[in-house]
Amino acid sequence: MRKSFIFVSSSLLFLSLVFLFTNNTLSPALQEYISQEEYVPNELLVRFKKGVSKYLIQEAIDSIEGKIIPYSGKEIGTFQWDPDISSLRSFRLDSDLLHIKVPEFIGTELAVYLISQSPVVENVEKNTIYHFDEVPNDTDFGLLWGLHNTGQTGGTGDADTDAPEAWNICTGGGTVVAVLDTGVDYNHEDLWQNIWINWQEYNGETGEDDDGNDLIDDYYGWDFFEPEGDNDPMDLCGHGTHVAGIIGAMGNNNKGVTGVNWGVKIMVLRVGDTAPHLSSILKAIEYARDKNANLYNCSWGGKDSSELKNAIEDAGEEDGQLFIFTAGNDDCDVDSEGNEYYPCCYDLEI
Repeated sequence: MRKSFIFVSSSLLFLSLVFLFTNNTLSPALQEYISQEEYVPNELLVRFKKGVSKYLIQEAIDSIEGKIIPYSGKEIGTFQWDPDISSLRSFRLDSDLLHIKVPEFIGTELAVYLISQSPVVENVEKNTIYHFDEVPNDTDFGLLWGLHNTGQTGGTGDADTDAPEAWNICTGGGTVVAVLDTGVDYNHEDLWQNIWINWQEYNGETGEDDDGNDLIDDYYGWDFFEPEGDNDPMDLCGHGTHVAGIIGAMGNNNKGVTGVNWGVKIMVLRVGDTAPHLSSILKAIEYARDKNANLYNCSWGGKDSSELKNAIEDAGEEDGQLFIFTAGNDDCDVDSEGNEYYPCCYDLEI
């Protein structure tokens, strides 16, 4: 009787809130705030408390008519979900965090409110959208004065990183850099030799999950950008290829430009076109952790996220991995109160 009473009460609350949210009763200030936020509509990231039973989690998700988006990217109902099967989790290394899609008639705001009331939920976040830093398209951008400045663009000579002096000592090695970006043109004439290869898959059987990570034929990395997630992280925009070139374009090959590290291995993790999603970023971090990347290059940023902060700290503390973040290209104080830009503004304890 008690359980039935709670269910009826929750249903009445749900119907009341649907009425309120769909009849524009929100204050103008709150409506304006919601319209300014940038997130994937009707998607949530929900962290459930440790030790909670599968059935209570299913009940909480069903209360907002949600579906689970697993690691593979295709939505499943709660009845299909099993936290003990890694491929059915939203995040392979974290069974407590679920990526959830709700119906449009419920919407993001209402879904966040409702599921946050559940006693089995620890944290709820919208699926935040981040932004890549803009790359200038100037024809002289390829003059790498940042590596070796002779004043060729009218600047101050030797205001650079002294790259040639460093290359006299070492031109780089096989450091694995996970590039979380728009993808990379892994066939590029100045990059192909420095693309990381998942040899277990490359030398395995086509169409089989040879390395047991629930992804098939992930030769160079993976495309985590929903809903197109697949084994082809080719760059369709150019941003990620540009970034990869700065990091590791092949040196001394009489072609194109020269990267900082001539022998680096670029792990290609596509997380978006112009605006990566938090869910894609978190999955890419998991992939890079599983494959023992040394560094992460993250040329994007935006709003705060406790899940993103936790993922970064865990990779640093548990695996000793280093993250390189953009601080924004705009002429502004990104660390000033009210103008913070994340992840670069996190005060990380690693």
